[in-house]
Amino acid sequence: MLRAFALTAWLCLLAHSAQATGVRCNPDLVEVGDEVSELLRMCGQPLVRTGVAPEETVGPVLAIEQWTYSVGPGTFVRVVTVANGRILAVEDGELPASREPD
Repeated sequence: MLRAFALTAWLCLLAHSAQATGVRCNPDLVEVGDEVSELLRMCGQPLVRTGVAPEETVGPVLAIEQWTYSVGPGTFVRVVTVANGRILAVEDGELPASREPD
């Protein structure tokens, strides 16, 4: 019974793991919390940069952007959320239809 519960919990965790912790560019890994300058140095310019409207905030409003990187054929792209010079989040995503490679 305990094994079945542990297996179920592990599978649920695996199913909800669409959020990645980093972007691998060649051998380099850039992770949440790293500086945007490291992301640009290791991975170059993103394919797409999109501004994100912040939700209700208290205090100064930061410029939040989502940068889309293709990490190789046959893989999900990585959508990197950046603000204030830091990587806030990395998620799997899809290329916008107009930007898919030929």
